[in-house]
Amino acid sequence: MNKIKLSIKNQNDSLTWMIVTDTLILKNRETNVFSIPLSLIETIKVERSVNHKSPSQFELVIEGGCKILSSIILSRKNAFRTQKWLESNIYKARIRQREIKTNGEYHRYRPHLFRKDFLDTFLHVIAYICIVVLLLYIAYMYPRLSQNQKNQQENQLSYEFLFQEGMKLVELDRLTDGINKLEDAQSLKNTEEVQKAINSAYLERAQFYFDAKEFEKAKRDILQMKIRPSSVEKMLDLIESYGNTSPYFNKINLNQIEKLLGNPWNMPFKKENETEKTKIKWVAKKYDTENGIILNCTITGASIDKIESIVLMSEMMQKDLKENGNNFEVISKEFLGLCTKIPFSIENLGAIEVWFNKWYPKMASSNYQFKEQISGILFQLMGTKGVRVVEIRMAEVTKTP
Repeated sequence: MNKIKLSIKNQNDSLTWMIVTDTLILKNRETNVFSIPLSLIETIKVERSVNHKSPSQFELVIEGGCKILSSIILSRKNAFRTQKWLESNIYKARIRQREIKTNGEYHRYRPHLFRKDFLDTFLHVIAYICIVVLLLYIAYMYPRLSQNQKNQQENQLSYEFLFQEGMKLVELDRLTDGINKLEDAQSLKNTEEVQKAINSAYLERAQFYFDAKEFEKAKRDILQMKIRPSSVEKMLDLIESYGNTSPYFNKINLNQIEKLLGNPWNMPFKKENETEKTKIKWVAKKYDTENGIILNCTITGASIDKIESIVLMSEMMQKDLKENGNNFEVISKEFLGLCTKIPFSIENLGAIEVWFNKWYPKMASSNYQFKEQISGILFQLMGTKGVRVVEIRMAEVTKTP
């Protein structure tokens, strides 16, 4: 058993402080005054005694668990000497290699003397820091929050003004100005109300452009609409089919057609003189002497990417020969059938092949021209004795002034 002792004389008493294992014991001569487990002791302090008659007397106070465990009146010298001794030896006793059995395992005992004072100080510091940070945050954010609220109020007023102005202009049939005002309002506040108003204005203007046969403008407005009724989808289909005002094929170039004229035709294009100031002609020609047939492909356009017309033609070298006697119809149909393989940017490419296969056989007995407009593209089949022709160009659209 470990024992640490301190003996002091206090007036007529002979006091002995002892630390026995894990207990603090105070004896007056042979009588126990008190005993306190070391695990309960948190602070030991010396205070001037206010209840004692002598001003030189001090009170040694032992605290733990937020209460006074014990106290004793000592002289000033003995009080501070005892405090120092207790603090040192209690601490040493706790950090001595004691092992406490917990759940079947041994753990080194850790001291917690003066833990209360340290935790109180630490918590006070943290609280002060939090209060300072909160005050700084409020001082920093308050002006900005006030400014944000002010900006929101101003935006709301501007939104309402622009929205009302836009609606008035739409009612006056000043659709473009009205749409601009409504879109300015939408940039401030994107509400369902302004979305519906813009959608309705675009619909009204698209209908106006469509009636005026300004199909590109009508299509542009339709594509701006977020919600499209079925009537608008039908209008868009009509524009796609008949409303292309450009004379050039969409996404068709000279190289694509020249590739079709490769194997087995081997017909490269040669650029000929310009037919007009803005038009260029490319011609690919082949003389099939074995079958007595001339094959010809003529393309007209402003550039290799702006093609205006495609003409495929087969012609017998000697018109007096019978057409079926030298495979004329077989070769002509295969050559002119290249029109069904050109990758036009339309949905129903199969409609071109159906049209060609239906009308080509009838050209042998008729000089009639067979025309068909498919998705805004005009196809023509023409035939006379010893000649077969297919011509392709964009359908013409008459625009109102």
